[in-house]
Amino acid sequence: MKKRKIWLFIAALVGMFRDPLPKSDHWFDIAMNQHMYNDAQFKEAFGIERTTFDFLCSVLRPFEKRINVDGFFTKKGGKRAVTFMLAVGITVYRLTSTLNVRRIAQKFGVSNGTVSVLSKEVINLICSVLKQRYITLPGEFEQSLINRAFYEKSGKPGIVGIIDGTHIPIQLLHKNMAPDYYCRKGFYSINVQAIGNH
Repeated sequence: MKKRKIWLFIAALVGMFRDPLPKSDHWFDIAMNQHMYNDAQFKEAFGIERTTFDFLCSVLRPFEKRINVDGFFTKKGGKRAVTFMLAVGITVYRLTSTLNVRRIAQKFGVSNGTVSVLSKEVINLICSVLKQRYITLPGEFEQSLINRAFYEKSGKPGIVGIIDGTHIPIQLLHKNMAPDYYCRKGFYSINVQAIGNH
C-alpha cells in the first residue's frame, strides 16, 4: 500500500511538470471535408473508407441519445461541443491507431476524459446495435453439421467455431505511419482476428 502511494505521488509530480499539449479544434472538421481530405487521405487517417464511416454514423445515429452522457454534445464553459459524428470519429481513430488517449485528445481538441468516456460509449453502442445485425451464431442444425466436421478433422467433440488472431506483415508507404503499425513481434503489420466454422 505504501509503494502504491509513493507511485501515485510521483505520477502526480510528473503530471504537474508535463508541458500541456496544444490541441487542435479543426483537424476533424478538415478531415470530414471532402474537398480538403480526399478519400485516400481519409482512409490513411482513420483506417477505414469514408463510405464505411458514413454508413456507421447513419446506422448509429438513431441511437445517439444513448451516448449523450454528461452533456458532451452541448457547449459548456467555452469548451468545444462534441457532435455525434465527432464522437464516432474519435472512437474509430482510437480503434485504428496506436496513439495513446492523450495524443488522440490533442488531435481532436478534446480532453483525455472525453476520449476515454466517449469511445467506451460508442463501442458499447456499436456492439449493441450492430451485433444482432452482423454477428449471428449458427442455428442448432448448422451447429451439429459444424460440430461433426470438426470432430472428423480433429477428433474433438463440441466445437462449433474457432477464433484466432495473427499479424500480417506489411511494407510502409510513409515513414510517418511507422508508430501506428509496429507490432509487439518486432515488425510492421496489420493485426487481423479471424473466425471460422470448419
